[in-house]
Amino acid sequence: MAHGRWNVLVLVFVYIILLPSLKAQVLCPAAVNVFERVNNVTCSVDPNNVLCLVCPILKSANEPEWYRGHKTIYRRGHKTGEEIYLINECHSTLNSLKLTEIEIDQHRKVFSCIPGEPANATYSFTVELKGT
Repeated sequence: MAHGRWNVLVLVFVYIILLPSLKAQVLCPAAVNVFERVNNVTCSVDPNNVLCLVCPILKSANEPEWYRGHKTIYRRGHKTGEEIYLINECHSTLNSLKLTEIEIDQHRKVFSCIPGEPANATYSFTVELKGT
């Protein structure tokens, strides 16, 4: 009887702790063209994977504003909504936004990072799901 409980505990540990870390993480750096005010890049990812959007702004500089479409999701490092996005967990020196689970409703959604004042550039990321 005791062995059965241990087997269940081990399976629960593997499912809850280890499986989420096995998801592929896709790094998507921003396109940087100094002659353009708006820089766009398309990020292709499999559904349910993790996507990391990397904005070419140093973490030590001003925090950029992050948008999903026209909706602000982070301003000055503070979350403005209920979405589950994590900032600055993907890159050691640059600002980043981590999308932990890419779902079908995020296909062709545009995320943007805009540096603080003066906002002289916008870096946009279009999420594209593979196989859709």
